[in-house]
Amino acid sequence: MAKYYSRLTRTEEKKNRRSVIVFGALTVLLIIFIFTYGFSLTAKVSNLLASATGRSPIFEVTDDTPPAPPQIDSLPEQTNDPRLIVKGSAEPESKVIITLNGTEKEILTDIDGDFSSSFTLTRDKNSLSAVTVDEGGNTSKPTQTYNISYDITKPEINITNPKNGQSFFGKDKQITIEGETELETSVTINERVIVVGGGGKFSHPYTLSDGENTLNFLVVDLAGNESEVAISVSYSP
Repeated sequence: MAKYYSRLTRTEEKKNRRSVIVFGALTVLLIIFIFTYGFSLTAKVSNLLASATGRSPIFEVTDDTPPAPPQIDSLPEQTNDPRLIVKGSAEPESKVIITLNGTEKEILTDIDGDFSSSFTLTRDKNSLSAVTVDEGGNTSKPTQTYNISYDITKPEINITNPKNGQSFFGKDKQITIEGETELETSVTINERVIVVGGGGKFSHPYTLSDGENTLNFLVVDLAGNESEVAISVSYSP
């Protein structure tokens, strides 16, 4: 009988030691969890469990962590359209405040964090930035400032050679087309792209066909404004 009680005692001691080890391990894991993920998350989980069991919240949770700034999709640096669509993403179900030329506009993100809104640009220069405001009222750092130029002025183009109505003969079948336009524009002649150099000047060789030749020039600036010019020259072998 004494041996039986001795074995029983040892068994109970082993169980107690295992319980102490398990409890200690869980305590260490809980401490690591708190330091890793923060007290706020732990408090939220505890409150959720309390709510599920019908008890009052254990912790009063305060959120003072600012959200990340909104991510804004690519915006044009220059445009000839007064309507600007701003799209992007931020913290789900938060508020995005977009400031255009000093005027603020509030937009709510959806459950995926996406947002979209339209704005009306003013002539010439416009500046835009944005912040995120979360449910706790915390405000993010502002985004970069986006500078957008609204330009509806058509670019100018001047053809200096050849002259409209000019005639060419014999060995002058190949001519050099020369002219000038505004900086940062693209020019095509009869849908062929030509290089615009420094100062907006361009020079391009062109082989004439027998008879009447129509040269159609199209110049487009960075905002998308276009100008067209056409001249006619003739060639006889």
